[in-house]
Amino acid sequence: MRPVAACGKCKAELVWGQTPCPSCGAAVDWPGAKRASKQAPSSAFPVRNVAVLVVVIAAAVVALEMITGPKTSPLPVSGPAAQAAQPATGQPAGPDMNALAHINEIEAKVKTQPSNMDLRIELANHLMDARFYDRAIVAYREVLKLQPANANARVDMGICMKETGDFEGAKAEMKRALKDVPEHLQAHYNLGIVCLVQGNLQEANQWFTKTANLSPNSELGQRAQQMLQQHAAVTTP
Repeated sequence: MRPVAACGKCKAELVWGQTPCPSCGAAVDWPGAKRASKQAPSSAFPVRNVAVLVVVIAAAVVALEMITGPKTSPLPVSGPAAQAAQPATGQPAGPDMNALAHINEIEAKVKTQPSNMDLRIELANHLMDARFYDRAIVAYREVLKLQPANANARVDMGICMKETGDFEGAKAEMKRALKDVPEHLQAHYNLGIVCLVQGNLQEANQWFTKTANLSPNSELGQRAQQMLQQHAAVTTP
């Protein structure tokens, strides 16, 4: 079986996430993600078979590349596509007092304007950004009670469910979003990520293939193609 990757400069064998190259010191550009919780694993171990390979990939993408749909309003807390890395534990590593103050402010407004959907969505988005995933799920459910066909909110809720470890729930919500918007690109791609984290490489590749076919020239389409190419490289004898 071929290695996970090879250094572009000296061709030394590398494992997922290893940088710089231990042989020549060259920087290694691994495919990145926009999710704040994404981190490459620090440990390295050889891939001996496809089953182990799936574990390696899943460890590398425990919170990898979960891409949300367009936001209803701009978010000052950088959004679910933020770059700051924090552990995906269901709660923030440390409270951001500014974020908490803003969340409390929006919650107060929602109580006085319960029919204001923009405020409800903004609240859910901020809770998600602050990694209060359980609270975000509740907020997204309130949105979906009033807007059941809101595919973006449903996909975002699925991402929060994934972060809490509810993988089957996350998949169910994303598939429901596809019933309302069959060509929802983020739903297709994120389904691939959830399946990958579960260790189901075959199903993950099916969703990545659908993503690439839907929009081959988009950022997500290209990322899906990269995932497929990486999987093909490490599973070919």
